Amino acid sequence: MGNSPSALPPLTPKPNNVKLLYFNLAAKGEPTRLMLSIGKVNFEDKRVPFEEWPQLKSSTPFGQLPVLEVDGTTIAQAGAIERYAAKLAHLYPSDPLSAAKVDQVVCFVDEFLPLFAPTMGITDPEAKANAQREATEKLKPKLAKLNEMVEKAGNGYLAGSKLTYADIAAFCYVCFLLSGMFAGATMSVLDSYPALSNYRKKIASLPEVKAYYEKQSDRDTFKP
Repeated sequence: MGNSPSALPPLTPKPNNVKLLYFNLAAKGEPTRLMLSIGKVNFEDKRVPFEEWPQLKSSTPFGQLPVLEVDGTTIAQAGAIERYAAKLAHLYPSDPLSAAKVDQVVCFVDEFLPLFAPTMGITDPEAKANAQREATEKLKPKLAKLNEMVEKAGNGYLAGSKLTYADIAAFCYVCFLLSGMFAGATMSVLDSYPALSNYRKKIASLPEVKAYYEKQSDRDTFKP
């Protein structure tokens, strides 16, 4: 874990005005927040209250969040936003093959959240909890595969010899989905995946990551 972003040369020029609009959730906004922080990009972290979303929705390109505003240009879709943030933070390779290795990890962990998304609309508490427990069981084989990927990586990183967007995406989704927001999905699930559990702690302990979450009182599962 010796190659932290602080060892990378500074990226210039950086944008002057950056504003991320997303709900006060980790989910699809957290990788961007963390990468912009790692890249030392000043940005406004606008956390949209759910009650304000209906009025804001029509003003977004696809009726969805997150949205990133960069010096007067609006960028939509989480994947596009994250890759832009990753490039600003020097967490995305310029080599096409290396970039593809990063993308395959990101595409894989992007499959995690949709397992739980349908449960959010269930109004009956018992039915919702049961659906979330079922989703947690469906998540476990994916966590097992991610555990295997961590073991094979050997060096503590998922796509190469240093920290990349792949690691940030994997870290953020694991920490969010096992935060206790969903029934049955807590950090204790990682007890069955020791390599992944250690990997999460290592990423959380990186100076730039640790410094960011020391300021976030509602992100305990993102901390070492």
